[in-house]
Amino acid sequence: MAIKVNGTEVISNTRKFTVTGATGVYTDLQPLGVVTTSNYGPSTSSLSFDSSHHDKGTSSQMAGDVTWALSSVGTGKQMTVFVDASASGHNQSFSLSGGTILYPNDTEPTWTGARYWLHRLTCWSADTVSVISTSWGDAAVVSLPSSINLIANSGTNSGNCNCVVRLNSAGTLSLTGSGTQGGVSGAANNGYTWLLSGSASDYECNFNYTFTNNGGVNQSTAGNNTWEGLGTNREWKIYDSSNSLSLNDLDGTLKIRRASDQAVLVSIPCKLTADHNP
Repeated sequence: MAIKVNGTEVISNTRKFTVTGATGVYTDLQPLGVVTTSNYGPSTSSLSFDSSHHDKGTSSQMAGDVTWALSSVGTGKQMTVFVDASASGHNQSFSLSGGTILYPNDTEPTWTGARYWLHRLTCWSADTVSVISTSWGDAAVVSLPSSINLIANSGTNSGNCNCVVRLNSAGTLSLTGSGTQGGVSGAANNGYTWLLSGSASDYECNFNYTFTNNGGVNQSTAGNNTWEGLGTNREWKIYDSSNSLSLNDLDGTLKIRRASDQAVLVSIPCKLTADHNP
């Protein structure tokens, strides 16, 4: 029969030892460890050495760049971390308050080069942690901001206002606009790098939009719902020179695809609005 100590079974009916916190048989005992599954923080996510494994990829993907803040550091502690950086290949970094992070050959990996990562962390001391990482999955090659909403306005009886979105063959995004005694908003991502690897001519773009014309408009675009090669600058522009209370806009979806197999790699909401309203 089973034998218990203080109510805990230590030898089973089959005469095997029962050890709390371990799995296996007498000749091959394995620690169970502590597994933590959690979602990402907005920009900083805590990783505690109190857990032997952190699963950061089964239930969610990274939606942006993340800094892994290490805690409960102690000599000899180890843990593994599984990460899904998403198809966009977001950036990662490790931080240890008052401490040092070590990488193989003193070289931090290029985190945006792969989607999936398995990190193995070891505490050499209370203030030194080494990180060895294995990666797989397609690397991100193109990227765009989560959305574009560019607005130009003007406040005089003469002139006009306009706003422009341009995908440059040099691999950057231009968000610009002008207005007579007015301004432009929503240009925070001007200069954003859309081309992460390869040549711009490897990719094509498409802006599928609805055109709202309330008068006094001059529209200049690279085409509506038309795929255009990115070996050349491609831009969409909307004007408004009307003194009415109405505005003009292009509102739709901006996409980039690989030219070789026409696979869409990124797709975001995009809206350009011009409002000449003195």
